Amino acid sequence: MAQLGTHISRKRHSTHNCTQIHPLRQVITNSCTSQHPPRNTDKRIHSIVVAYPGFPFPPYTSLYPSFDHIQTYHHSFAAHFELYPYIRFNHSLESAYWVGNASNGFWELSISTDGPREEIVPLGKTPAHDLRHSSRITRRFDHLVVAVGHNHYPSFPVWAAGTAANEWLRNGKGRRVMHSIYFREPEVFAGRIILVVGAGGSGADIVIWCSGRAKRVCLHINLQLELADSNPLQVYHSFSRMGAPIGKTPGVIYKPRTKGFTASSVQFEDGTEVSDVEVVILATGYNHRLPFLDPSDPYNQPSRELLTNGRHVIMNTNASAHSRSEGEQRLTTNLNYIFPIARQIVSLSSLHPLNALFFINLPFPTASALNSIAQSTFAGHLIAHPDRVYPTSDITGQKGWNETLVREMLLKNLTAFENRVASEGFDVYHLGHRTDFGLYTDAEYQDSLIAHLQTQGLVPPHGGGYIFAEPWRTRARGKILELRRIWKEIESRGGEEVKRWLDGVETEGEWGDLMDRLVKWGEEHGIQ
Repeated sequence: MAQLGTHISRKRHSTHNCTQIHPLRQVITNSCTSQHPPRNTDKRIHSIVVAYPGFPFPPYTSLYPSFDHIQTYHHSFAAHFELYPYIRFNHSLESAYWVGNASNGFWELSISTDGPREEIVPLGKTPAHDLRHSSRITRRFDHLVVAVGHNHYPSFPVWAAGTAANEWLRNGKGRRVMHSIYFREPEVFAGRIILVVGAGGSGADIVIWCSGRAKRVCLHINLQLELADSNPLQVYHSFSRMGAPIGKTPGVIYKPRTKGFTASSVQFEDGTEVSDVEVVILATGYNHRLPFLDPSDPYNQPSRELLTNGRHVIMNTNASAHSRSEGEQRLTTNLNYIFPIARQIVSLSSLHPLNALFFINLPFPTASALNSIAQSTFAGHLIAHPDRVYPTSDITGQKGWNETLVREMLLKNLTAFENRVASEGFDVYHLGHRTDFGLYTDAEYQDSLIAHLQTQGLVPPHGGGYIFAEPWRTRARGKILELRRIWKEIESRGGEEVKRWLDGVETEGEWGDLMDRLVKWGEEHGIQ
């Protein structure tokens, strides 16, 4: 089931035989109604991450806006650009088959119109989306843009769903193992002893939220001291392999990676055990699953046929895949990495035309709103003018567009990129679509997309060279952790101090100047 999918349809003008693009012709989404973000929690998302270029937040918005402010901002964006007529809420994309060949065809999409469905999935179980009782419609489109995000299908460590885990759950009253996707209210963990597994954004948030809420709920606990085993609340924090330290948090006992369970305790890789943990929260990330593209994915219930009446399945889900198989025409997801995809956007499956399938916002970490605009701009031009985005006449010396040549070139470039990542000691098939391998920044990636379009005369030059991610955005992204600490200090000084900093800040340039001034102020006050 897709949380968010975008269809772009095409109409040909009867006189000029040209392609007219209708962006966001129809959008199916559950996201505004089915997502339940944690309530009453600290703000951690910097406005630069969620703000679209050319559309700044309203004046006096916090530098770290609340969920309600972010939701209102997105509603305002959709209203300003008159997108609502093209959006279909409470629609879910259940299946997408390509009908045709590598040169021509269309997408046949099956869409559920029953509204959002979110269920709490028992540990180690697969959610069953029973399609037999859904109201479904079928639609055809020339192009499919997949923008479903990352955080929908939880990734569970093997040790967290085995026999030992079940035995641990049975042998203690009130014990619980849950994924961070189901975390809602930090207050429910007051008085509980919890283990957070994973030191990414969600894990760090949960550690801070739980210790902070407990400090207010259980006032007799001195959270300024590291807590002993006898205290009513403890938060154990187990760092994952890719985790980053979150800084000293009062009340947090830091442990190494989790090894597994015994009947009475949780074991860690240094040989230590903790026997009084009551709740294990798995902040262990998500799998790259796209069940609507792969009918054999276990998230589909009942299973669909792989191929019917010329309908092609475009994706293969294989968790053990660690390279591209010779002769494989479909895309593959190993749950970490979807391949082969050119520039992390363009599907290189040989079953459909080069501009039939696109992916938006696979790269991470990145400023998602800015990245989505850069990638969507690139995809839109490839839909409208594939022969201008990747011209071949200069190479072949012949008129006409050689799509096969372009596909081969993009596959060659992808292989070179993967080999370069490997030479730096990283495994892209394990780490996925990251932008922090040290080869380029997310801003450089976005600039490269727009610069490519500029060289082909599709995007106008800007001051002699097109810079998509303005310098102030790059500076702010590089100081995003420092800015959070600085802004928390500003907020701690009261509303008047916050207002003083936000006075006169309206344009993007003024927001950029504000962040520069905050960084300088933080340095002067020893906040870094």
